[in-house]
Amino acid sequence: MLEAVSCLTGRQVEVVGIVPAHGPLSPLLKASGATVVEQPNAWWATPGGTSTLRLARQAAGSAARNVGAFGRMSRLLQEIDPDLVVTNTLAIPLGAFAARRSGLPHVWYRHEFGRRDHAFRFHFGEQATFAAIERLSDRVIVNSRSVLEDAPGRRFRSKARLVAYAVTVPPHEPYDGPRHGPLRLVQIGRIAPSKGHKDAVRAGGELRRRGIDVEIRFVGPTRWPKYIEELHALAGAEGVGDLISITGFRPDPAEEVIQADVALTCSRLEAFGRTTVEAMKLGRAVIGARSAGTAELIRDGETGFTYAPGDAAELASKIELFARDRSLAPALGANAKSWAGQTFTADRYASELMEVFQEALAERRRGGRDGAARRQRAG
Repeated sequence: MLEAVSCLTGRQVEVVGIVPAHGPLSPLLKASGATVVEQPNAWWATPGGTSTLRLARQAAGSAARNVGAFGRMSRLLQEIDPDLVVTNTLAIPLGAFAARRSGLPHVWYRHEFGRRDHAFRFHFGEQATFAAIERLSDRVIVNSRSVLEDAPGRRFRSKARLVAYAVTVPPHEPYDGPRHGPLRLVQIGRIAPSKGHKDAVRAGGELRRRGIDVEIRFVGPTRWPKYIEELHALAGAEGVGDLISITGFRPDPAEEVIQADVALTCSRLEAFGRTTVEAMKLGRAVIGARSAGTAELIRDGETGFTYAPGDAAELASKIELFARDRSLAPALGANAKSWAGQTFTADRYASELMEVFQEALAERRRGGRDGAARRQRAG
């Protein structure tokens, strides 16, 4: 979202960011060039692990809050008087409903699968939710082919447009290859079961049995203590407790990537794979699970390698290639940096976003003319 705002304001687009509460996003949006307005509203989805009874209670509470906030959101849109409204997540619907009431063109930006990656349980069911998204939107933006193919129904897919991110990274020193000693591996992102860290731990055990030393570092938010315990226990069972380190959130994870030789993306269901592209732009080859958005980003043997999700032996073999041939990491890293740098640009991102927005505006104008013609014929 911040990247989109920066790209659009660079095109002289005025952006107003409506956030549900005051938090760390607000100053970042302002720094990116947006005006920020706080308007409380509620989710229409709950992450997994919730009982049916609790889900029903949450659904009723969220619906009540959104009914109360609907009028305020509609009045806010009338005051702002935008050309277009964009909803930036599957989880929050109020802006879309308010845009419909105000007669404003609307685009829904789908960054996630929903149920499959975040275990969302939609309060009104998945089918009804996506039907509402389709009806409320003139266009739907998706961030990968995998998410596009996940779109339910022909009509939904007809409105969907693929726009990949720009993925900006900070300036950095060129990578001159691995130092002597263990090959350094890093995986950036939430340390949660869906991210597949156990593949890397088991691969570390397999590599140690093959006589190959590696260091594996997991960097990201650690809000799942039971999973952290499982990772430590698995590392102990594999005999690699000394090779695995787990750290928390880093405001600048690029520094962690720069200190590594190769990046890992073991997640089995990335909608896009932003950390994969970030590592590439930082000049690092990536080994990633051969699934979803990750498989779209890695050119096997050119910018990194892929492996079958859950196959720790194959992952270990791909890591071994870098450990045996120390010239491979800088060579594939250079390829990755070149490809990612040419593909994921701010200029391309802004142009494709603007193209979709113009389509949505034209769709609404066409719909208005068609509606007027139908009324005239009916009269």
